[in-house]
Amino acid sequence: MPLRYVLGFSALLAAYSAQAAPQVWDNGGVTGNWNTTDLNWDAGSIWTNNNDAQFTGSGVGPITITEVGGVSAASLSFTANGYSVGGAEDLTLTGPAGVAVSSGFAATIGANIAGSAGLTKSGGGDLTINGNSTYSGTTTVNDGTLYHAGNLDLANNTSILVDGGTSVLRTLTNTNGITIGSGSSVQSLTVQGGGQLLDFTSITLGATATSNGNSITFDGAGTLAQVIINSSGNKNLRVGAAGDSNILTVSGGATFNFQKGNGTNAQIIGDQAGADNNSMVITGTGSSYLTTAPLTVGNAGSGNSLQVLAGGSSTSQRLAVGSGGGAGNSVLVDGVGSLVYVAPSSNGVFTVGGTTSGNSLTVQNGGSANLNSTRDNRLFAIGGSEGSDNNVVTATGSGSSLNLSHTKLAISLGGTVIGATNAVTDSTGSGNRLDVLSGASATLTPVFLLGTSSAINLGDGTGISTITMGANEASTASTISAGISLTKSDSRLYIDSGRLVTAVDGNLVSGSGEVVLSGAAYISTTSVAGSNVTTVISGGGSLTKEDTGLLVLSGANSYTGDTTVTGTLSLQSAYLADASTISVFGVLDLDTAGATDDVGALYLGGVLQTLPGTYGSLASAADYKSDTYFSGTGMLQLVPEPGVALLGGLGLLTLLRRRRNA
Repeated sequence: MPLRYVLGFSALLAAYSAQAAPQVWDNGGVTGNWNTTDLNWDAGSIWTNNNDAQFTGSGVGPITITEVGGVSAASLSFTANGYSVGGAEDLTLTGPAGVAVSSGFAATIGANIAGSAGLTKSGGGDLTINGNSTYSGTTTVNDGTLYHAGNLDLANNTSILVDGGTSVLRTLTNTNGITIGSGSSVQSLTVQGGGQLLDFTSITLGATATSNGNSITFDGAGTLAQVIINSSGNKNLRVGAAGDSNILTVSGGATFNFQKGNGTNAQIIGDQAGADNNSMVITGTGSSYLTTAPLTVGNAGSGNSLQVLAGGSSTSQRLAVGSGGGAGNSVLVDGVGSLVYVAPSSNGVFTVGGTTSGNSLTVQNGGSANLNSTRDNRLFAIGGSEGSDNNVVTATGSGSSLNLSHTKLAISLGGTVIGATNAVTDSTGSGNRLDVLSGASATLTPVFLLGTSSAINLGDGTGISTITMGANEASTASTISAGISLTKSDSRLYIDSGRLVTAVDGNLVSGSGEVVLSGAAYISTTSVAGSNVTTVISGGGSLTKEDTGLLVLSGANSYTGDTTVTGTLSLQSAYLADASTISVFGVLDLDTAGATDDVGALYLGGVLQTLPGTYGSLASAADYKSDTYFSGTGMLQLVPEPGVALLGGLGLLTLLRRRRNA
């Protein structure tokens, strides 16, 4: 470093040291006034501005700043109880040391704190600020508790830092909120290293249309942000109330608890129109966001997001993604152990695109979304209203799971189903989808595909993706089907390396839409009474009936792939493709009124049948009869390919030759 810089820095340091001399408040002074004229310091001296003020005595009453224009101090330290500094004039802090309160003691500053040096709270004791402070710079809590009376608004500050396991920022009463970003300057709140933010009844990030790029961060194991629990009144969280690109992050094992009061409560990311691209990120094992209030991602704003990553978790009473006019809002659950959870409650609601378009929930890379409800007058909808288009819920990747199984409600795409009345309300919502891809799994209860061009994609040719259909109280009502209802002619269930599992009697897939086999399809049933697919099954893929139950296919199917049977598969029309291969390990019930269905190859119990002719049960007119592998009066006509017939003929000649030689 050049010598002139060293000398200059040394001169500044010397000047500061000479200026910031310690002065001790004289508790035996003539008045309780803090000014530059009364002899209240160091056994009868006056105060010199910019010195360090020390308050060491005990049993002291209030101190009043009476100097016109206020006084200034490099720092304040309190090593005894009973001190309060007030008055109508300013207390200007000029040094970085700020205010120290020793452990076991408490002090109050009611005067307005001014200056540009910020405020640093140190020492293990309690400091209460109850004035309308105007200081700028950073507010830092390094130790002990800083109580703030009234609403905390960073209108003049650049940041607040609560750092360390013994550091607490707390509101003095249970009626105050905190605002980060209320103007055009970028501001931040950071609580880290086990620090705590307690008792504020609302948190607003990005309060105005010009409040962009502000941030709140809760980071580190033991770090806690907690709004008052079991208290009445409104408690609101707004990440991006009106501004853009504001972010709230919970990371490193921190906990953010935001409990509902008895009044109207809102937890919103992207609240007002124009509040776009705001986000809440919960990342890292043990990091959690918990609220007993509804959570909305994108109320009137667009492009807002909730991201739960790398083992983090988010729990709310409801979850709405895109609800009040904004579009393209999203929830992402990414990574093993990452969880989005809608807790079972009487108010549970889940919507993606309630009134808007292009919204999404994506679960990937081993994450999970568990969405529940225990009340029958709520709804679970994807694209639930007029003009709510192209909303998507996706689970993708091995280990990723989506649970939309609940006790009272049906799931709807492109419309709504209200469980209390079982009222199905259609809409013009178009292109809404539920995708389970690349080895992911989903558990569902009744699903209605309404609107236009609604679809479920089960599998994408990678791994085997699984949808399990469960029982549900709503399914007992006459207007609610137990399975997947493809209510429109353009409703589709696409299967490409996908497995559909059910243990429920009755309709598994019904309606006027179609099941399209784009690849391998597996349907697993354990119901003895029978699970039914009444819709047309089309496409070039194959169908494998799995498990011990009965599956009934009653549509005029046209899929051209192979068919494999374990348990019992009942066909009620002769539709099998002429070139397809049929493999029967259980029972194939040919309930086709005696009709004959041509097939290209037939395996019974794993053995290739080579003799041309008809195959069926003992009740049929077939050439080759077996009640082990067949039931019903229909028949399969085996028309082997030429190569298969030749192999069969050669096998027969070999057998005759062996018998002749014998």
